[in-house]
Amino acid sequence: MFRTILIGFVLSAGSVLAASEQDPTMLELSHIVRALTEEQREEIFSESTPEEKEAMAVLELDWKDTGKYQLPDSKSILSIPEGYGLVLGKAAKKYVSFLKGPVDRELQAVAVNLTTDEEVRFFYHEGGYVSLDDFDTLDSDSLLDEISDLTEKANIERRKNGVSELHIVGWLQEPTLDKTSSTLYYATEVIEDGAEKHFANSIAIRFGRKGYEHLMWIGK
Repeated sequence: MFRTILIGFVLSAGSVLAASEQDPTMLELSHIVRALTEEQREEIFSESTPEEKEAMAVLELDWKDTGKYQLPDSKSILSIPEGYGLVLGKAAKKYVSFLKGPVDRELQAVAVNLTTDEEVRFFYHEGGYVSLDDFDTLDSDSLLDEISDLTEKANIERRKNGVSELHIVGWLQEPTLDKTSSTLYYATEVIEDGAEKHFANSIAIRFGRKGYEHLMWIGK
């Protein structure tokens, strides 16, 4: 989502960032920006638009690249493949706030595909043990209505922030429970106001003894 602004921001900096590539990745941009001197920062900010200043703030976050990292709340180990950038904890919440969307307090990380801007968001909910037997009578229609209601409530925050609202179209994949891995899967089709293309929210929820981990993939 920020990719076009980020690249334009670096190219607009001209002489300050003349050594950068014409189409660098977010991580490369981040490394460049975080290495700037105070004088260079002042030169850039003096001529930056509000959008470019937001882009600068995104790039100043502590982006991680390929490797293994421990998630701050669930303590699970996450392996990040090549081509992705990762922000953890408070940096992940700041990143989502820069997108002007609702920030979930249970958010613990965001992984971003540096080529396509697709995202995977990682949440952890401490709510005690959940019996998998509860899902034997799961009503998919009721669950879809609940997801739609939560999305519409989140639109209140989106409207305040001046960003497009999102609406649930229907199931792309109805809920499926894998009892072997204690994981619930489902995917919804989502449309953004003013956009012709729909996109997918694919969810995986893995249940544990003390709570559950919630993974959300966002892409077209």
